[in-house]
Amino acid sequence: MSTDKQKKARILVIDDDIENIKILTEALQQDGYYVASSLSGEDGLHKIKAWDPQLILLDINMPGLGGLKTLERIRTLPDHDYIAVIFVSANGTTEDIVRGLDIGADDYLPKPFDLEELETRLHAALRRPRLREVNVLTYEDLEL
Repeated sequence: MSTDKQKKARILVIDDDIENIKILTEALQQDGYYVASSLSGEDGLHKIKAWDPQLILLDINMPGLGGLKTLERIRTLPDHDYIAVIFVSANGTTEDIVRGLDIGADDYLPKPFDLEELETRLHAALRRPRLREVNVLTYEDLEL
């Protein structure tokens, strides 16, 4: 079951395929999320700065700035809270999954995907930053 905070989460979909964006946007909005989209990694980075999403669904194969390079830049953005990133890609080989996770993705969902599985992975990814926050607060309490 989702919390209200999760349901109100801002999710940015970065994919060069407009049909994929439409499918994801419709499914996410029906489930109560706020959704924005970008057709390129470059545009996605601008939207991150302007819109401050809590989660990004990111395709790997895009012209220009591909998903892996986009994620590298996301992880080095100054003045931003942690943003969960799930790769959603047709590249489903073990090598692709390992590369994506190694450079900082929180999860990897191969296309085609099941909407129920996507929803479950979103919930898990959105929980992680809150768990980190609790861990930091607990650690700070222990230091006192």
